[in-house]
Amino acid sequence: PPDEAQLYIYDDFYDKIDRWLKASDPLGSINRQDWPFIRLKGASFDPSAVAARRAAPPAAAPKAAVAAVAAEEPELEISVVVDRDLGIATSARVRRGSTIRALKEVLSAMNLTGEADTASWSLALPPKSAGASPMPLADSTVVTEEHFELELVQ
Repeated sequence: PPDEAQLYIYDDFYDKIDRWLKASDPLGSINRQDWPFIRLKGASFDPSAVAARRAAPPAAAPKAAVAAVAAEEPELEISVVVDRDLGIATSARVRRGSTIRALKEVLSAMNLTGEADTASWSLALPPKSAGASPMPLADSTVVTEEHFELELVQ
């Protein structure tokens, strides 16, 4: 529908749209160097429209489809926001059923924070409302599809 927002990658050098993104494009299919050039077209910034969308419950995917996709993928790719204000993020892959502790060890090997000690920082789900603080996850938490995007908390 024409009233829906659309994402595209904009080529600043040639001053043109490089490619339109489809709803079926997974985040992992977008090259990391293209992330800063993702643009949004057709988004409503009307506060009442945004509030109405937030109030509406999200459409649930059929459980059979979710289970089929989960069974195909032995690893999960987790996006970790290091600094939201600066737009710094990375991703890491962990085996399905791994814990937050295992994910932190993978991230520690990347040396994102300059802190090798995984006890000095935590991972958290992004806050659901603006101004709220992220709640750190326990190291024993099993990583699931719910954890596709996490925030690094120091």
